Amino acid sequence: MCDDERDDHHPGRPGTAAPSCGRCPAPTAEAVALDILRDGLRDEPDEGDDLDLDAVVAAIRALPPNPQAIRPGRGSLLEALADKITDEPFDLAAWEADWAAVEAELATLRGADDRAAGRE
Repeated sequence: MCDDERDDHHPGRPGTAAPSCGRCPAPTAEAVALDILRDGLRDEPDEGDDLDLDAVVAAIRALPPNPQAIRPGRGSLLEALADKITDEPFDLAAWEADWAAVEAELATLRGADDRAAGRE
């Protein structure tokens, strides 16, 4: 994202990345969504605001693909989604003991957070 807040850098939208800028990388869908959310949280409207849902979707669809977001597949989707039967029996007692340990750890963490925040 561009952090150049000069009005002549991105006319009408200082501090935001503009695909037509030529000096800034293309924004990600997440960056566009965050920009829209920030605009919506302001008290006074901005002349550059466009909070129409269709316009938001169109803006996100217009973004070029991000090669870093594309991950090649590993293995077969069919095999990954297939319902495989295992011969391993489910040990309910062991699962309940593991779950009780998790709950106890969460309670300890909550207590430590409460003490640190002065709620206890």
